[in-house]
Amino acid sequence: MTRLLLLGPLPPPASGPEVMNEILIGHLRRRQEVEFRHINTQVSTSLADKGSRQWRKAIVGTKHIAQYLGLLVRFRPEVIYLPLTNSVSFIGFLRDAIFISLGRLFSAAIVVHLHAGYCRYTRYQGWRRWLVAGVLGRATAAIVLGEALRPVVAGFVQPGRVFVVPNGIDGGPFRYAAAQRAARAAANLPRQALFVGWLHPAKGVTDILLSASRVPQASFNLVGDWSSDEYRQEALAIVGRDGLQDRVVFRGVLSGRSKIDAFASADVFVFPTYYDIEGHPVVVVEALAAGLPVVCTDQGALSESVIDGWNGYLVPRQDPAALAERLNELFRNDELRQLMGQRSRKLFDERFSADRFVDSWLEVVRRSHRLAQARGMTAQQ
Repeated sequence: MTRLLLLGPLPPPASGPEVMNEILIGHLRRRQEVEFRHINTQVSTSLADKGSRQWRKAIVGTKHIAQYLGLLVRFRPEVIYLPLTNSVSFIGFLRDAIFISLGRLFSAAIVVHLHAGYCRYTRYQGWRRWLVAGVLGRATAAIVLGEALRPVVAGFVQPGRVFVVPNGIDGGPFRYAAAQRAARAAANLPRQALFVGWLHPAKGVTDILLSASRVPQASFNLVGDWSSDEYRQEALAIVGRDGLQDRVVFRGVLSGRSKIDAFASADVFVFPTYYDIEGHPVVVVEALAAGLPVVCTDQGALSESVIDGWNGYLVPRQDPAALAERLNELFRNDELRQLMGQRSRKLFDERFSADRFVDSWLEVVRRSHRLAQARGMTAQQ
């Protein structure tokens, strides 16, 4: 049985990497296919906290490294899994560099996972770029979230060692949302558009608000935490100026059944992001599981979840008029909206279930272990 050491954060905050790590750990415990240990490397207390208070985080990171070194000595992992921090600070890269270098020193295979649309590290120049190339080049394998994201690590990890593992979730709880939608359609309830995510301009929130006045037959539910109080005031000013108080609701952060209820009461999921590190958002996978048509931008790997004209629409970035046009098309055509929602759930079952995610992830772990063993045998010879 392979000895596996997992590094990575757990919720909160409930965003992509944290949710995926939680799913991984739960499935590994049930399947018992590997012997594993986990170090919770969470250092941020909220989404807004990411990128701030770097020195405090450095102290916490030092504790994680000490815990890591202890497990390297006692547990002797054969494979180490490391979600890249992708931090705005160089300190974040240095932490990852220490994890990778110590792991290789103990002859473990290193699997790095990029939970984003690009890696900030790869944009460094000069001696920092040289250092990044040396560190990432020591990884046994790299995981990206979609085929479109393979080039992100090109030049740092050999193409044959880059694997695509899309995010996946447990779709069971979201079947309730799909069932509720059929009941909503029969009752001819007012139409609703749903956004779930960080309330930040680059996530497309401003574009949603600017499109709302052009979509008079629908209300808009926005779920998530504000990126800043300044942006909250800016968004509320748009709502007040355009007279949207009765049709735009900011729900705050929702989780568990409350979050699923938000998906159940929606008719369309809207996600016009242009966030520069967007990869394969978990919230879009949740929308597929809930049987919702999705209107979004072609950012990161989103076009691998939303097939334009089949289970939703891809719209240009920062184009509220185009966004409103597609939303109106869906809200005016019940048959099309329901058909696209059914296709979303079908696509989820085929590509984005938790079982499929864990199976693909475990295959990367196995291949990395075999590759490390082969290298060890070659070195001995």
